[in-house]
Amino acid sequence: MSSSAAGTDQGWEDLAAFANTRGGTLFVGVDDNGEIFDADDLVAEAQQEDDEPFGEKKGRVVAQVRKQQAQAAKRDAAMAAPLA
Repeated sequence: MSSSAAGTDQGWEDLAAFANTRGGTLFVGVDDNGEIFDADDLVAEAQQEDDEPFGEKKGRVVAQVRKQQAQAAKRDAAMAAPLA
């Protein structure tokens, strides 16, 4: 995910997608050139876009990711059951 997408809804969706896959590495706070960027700027930018406080947004996204992970675990179990 690019730094320009990090504070957007697309950025949050990308983060959730990474959380719902297996394997790979997600570098948070590193741009496409390998440079570390300031998270405070992203937080300010994200809050400016939709006026949702970062803490509330983070809580909402974490809850959404946990729900998606639980759903994925159920699907994994349902697919594995016939193989057992």
